[in-house]
Amino acid sequence: TLYALGEVRDRFRQRTDGLTVWAGVSRGLVEHTTRRYTVGVTRERERFAPSRLTPPVGPLPPDRFLVYPWFGFTSIQERFAKLRNLDQLNRTEDVNFGRRMHLRLGWSSPRLGADIAAAVLDGGYEDGRVFADHGMLQWSGALSGRWPEGGVENVLGSADARYDYRQRGGGVFHVALDLAAAYRLDPDRQIVLGGENGLRGYPLRYLEGDRSWLFTLEQRFYSTWEPLHLAYVGAAAFADVGNAWFAGGGRGPFDGALADVGVGLRIASSRSNRGSMVHIDVAYPLVSGVGVSGLEVVVRTAGEF
Repeated sequence: TLYALGEVRDRFRQRTDGLTVWAGVSRGLVEHTTRRYTVGVTRERERFAPSRLTPPVGPLPPDRFLVYPWFGFTSIQERFAKLRNLDQLNRTEDVNFGRRMHLRLGWSSPRLGADIAAAVLDGGYEDGRVFADHGMLQWSGALSGRWPEGGVENVLGSADARYDYRQRGGGVFHVALDLAAAYRLDPDRQIVLGGENGLRGYPLRYLEGDRSWLFTLEQRFYSTWEPLHLAYVGAAAFADVGNAWFAGGGRGPFDGALADVGVGLRIASSRSNRGSMVHIDVAYPLVSGVGVSGLEVVVRTAGEF
């Protein structure tokens, strides 16, 4: 399903089949860093058909079939910090602030049965720093896409950074910035922004585009309260500002960025070995929009605070 302003824009059926065979070598941990060299072959097939619920509004995305051998490199620096009450509630968190990078480069060819000849790229970088046990900075970037003979396509780049300051009372002040940009994205993929991924004062999948940014301020409160010995409860007060738009079509349906403020509860099971938790957020939009009339309540599960 594709969305616009929180409503269904188009719907179709999609079947994805994939298979990867690979092998690699590594010398293991050498001077706090592990490097891995891998080679493999990947087979990816995407097939599309009309939805059984409603007829498609636009043309169906074309089927895709890629078969490509590839070479990969991964480097992981070991610089772990043992933390508590950062992204989880009353759980020990081993967070790696070391440098991590990966790169995979392949070539899809009709000689292998693919329907397109193209270079295929997927890469990413992550790093972090800890400042005097109070401040923590983490940042990352990623880039993926295909390069057929006619020019690049399905290119998606992203970058994000976060800073967390641990306060004396046990709370954490959290600041985050997320950026994304795409070029000639496959028609079955979207960059969306809404209540489910950070713009909590607006409906789910509210904005779409090939560019997006989101800035978040959040004051996190942790507690040891465990009702009926079943779950821990935490809370947050937040403000979000962001936008998504198409680069060739102006700044989107709104003149500027959308913003909201709100509060939320975090409920994490104390009897589960998994760190997922329930988010209950109540947010007020500071900029009016289509289909936005007042307080927005978002209930979802997430893997972090």
